[in-house]
Amino acid sequence: MDPRLADHTLALLCQHAIEHNVTLVASLHAVELALAHFPRIIGVRDGRIHFDLPAGEVERQHLDTLYANEQLSPQQVCEVAGPAWAPRC
Repeated sequence: MDPRLADHTLALLCQHAIEHNVTLVASLHAVELALAHFPRIIGVRDGRIHFDLPAGEVERQHLDTLYANEQLSPQQVCEVAGPAWAPRC
């Protein structure tokens, strides 16, 4: 899914969850989308939870540790986002 469609789809899913008072759980590899749309981020690697934090508390060091040795360039691991710009679940 292209980034614009992914953002729109997540916004719709989050709005649906809010309107129907249900929990939305999503497995995303797009860190910037997760930070923008969800109030809580759970970082999982090799089946283990590495962190479970409110989105606003996720720092670069958490992401660096989570994605260590993944052969990613620094540009591929996004900067920690500021305030959300879309409805959060």
